[in-house]
Amino acid sequence: MTLYSGESGTDCSNFANTSEGLKDWARTRRGMVESFLEADDPVLEDVLEWTVARDSADIGRLMQWLPKAQTMRDKHALLTRARELLTEIDSAIVQLAKMQ
Repeated sequence: MTLYSGESGTDCSNFANTSEGLKDWARTRRGMVESFLEADDPVLEDVLEWTVARDSADIGRLMQWLPKAQTMRDKHALLTRARELLTEIDSAIVQLAKMQ
């Protein structure tokens, strides 16, 4: 599963299995983007990038489970959690945009 594949073709699926892997992906991604100024809070930026990657992986997993859920209650719970994660991703992306 490709979690992210942007203009540079970065694929973080090989990092998705561990939290350390996601941190490595964030560091790799950061190295690909050149900026004129360093982030005011590089730790926060790493955390936000990790959050986007991790929540994306979790949403993918939830969407795989959705068709297999046996009850409507279970399907609703999975969809509700996916929406919560999307909200968290949106917030992280907004904060990252403000930092750049």
